[in-house]
Amino acid sequence: MGFRGFERWDRVRFETNVLRQVICQVRFSHSFEIEEPSSIAGFQKALKERYPAALPREELLFELSVRGSQTSDLRTPSIYRFRDVSGAWIASLSPDWVGLETTGYTDYEEFRERLEQVVRLVEEQFAPAQTERIGFRYVNELPCGAKGDWRALVRPELHGLAAIDSIEELHLVVGECRLNVRHGAAMEGDTHRYTFDIDAFSEARDPYDSERIVSIVDDLKARAWSFFRGAVTDELLSQLGTKKVP
Repeated sequence: MGFRGFERWDRVRFETNVLRQVICQVRFSHSFEIEEPSSIAGFQKALKERYPAALPREELLFELSVRGSQTSDLRTPSIYRFRDVSGAWIASLSPDWVGLETTGYTDYEEFRERLEQVVRLVEEQFAPAQTERIGFRYVNELPCGAKGDWRALVRPELHGLAAIDSIEELHLVVGECRLNVRHGAAMEGDTHRYTFDIDAFSEARDPYDSERIVSIVDDLKARAWSFFRGAVTDELLSQLGTKKVP
C-alpha cells in the first residue's frame, strides 16, 4: 500500500500530546495605518481580556551600505504581540499580517474560535484590501527513545534521507493547498526525537473576509492532519493513545 497522506482521515484526539507548537498566519496587503502605534489601541483593548500582556514591540534594524562609505538605516515594520495569562497563547499583528500561535494546543475548536476573533478584529478595524497568504502550521515532536526507534513510528515511504538521521524537506501541491514539510530524527539531549513540521498554506489573493479566511484555515488544518496521519504508523497511535473526535 502506498503513502496515504493525501486521503481524508477521521479526526482523533491523542491522550499524549506531541504538538510542540501550532501557528496560523494570515498575510495581507500592507496597511500603513497599522504602522502607527496609536492605531493599535482599539485592537489591544478588544483583546485585553483574553490577552492582557502586551509584549515589547519588535522592530528589526538593518544597515544598508551605499557606495562603500555611506550607510543608512532601514527599519522593518513593528510587530505587536499580545500574550494570555498562561503564556501559551500569543496573538500578533504587523502592517502585513496577523497571527495566532500556541504551545498549549488541545483541540482545533478552541484554536479556531481564537483565530476567528483576531482575524475579525483586523477586518473591522483596519479593513485590509486582500489576503496574500494564509498558512496553518503543525510542529509535532515524537519521542523516540533510542536511536533508530522512530522507524517503527513513521511509514517506510517517508524514511528516505531521514533513514540516516537527517532532516528531509518536501514541497507538495494538493489542489489549491501547498504543503512544506520538514521531517526527520534529531538528538535532543540524550533522546532522539522525530519532528514533523507541516506548513499548509494557500497563496490565493482574494478580498480580506474573516469568514472566508477561517474556512480556508479549516481546509488547511484538515490537509496538515491528513498528511501527519498518513505518515505515521498504527504503532505510534497505540503508544500515544487515541479517541475518535465526533
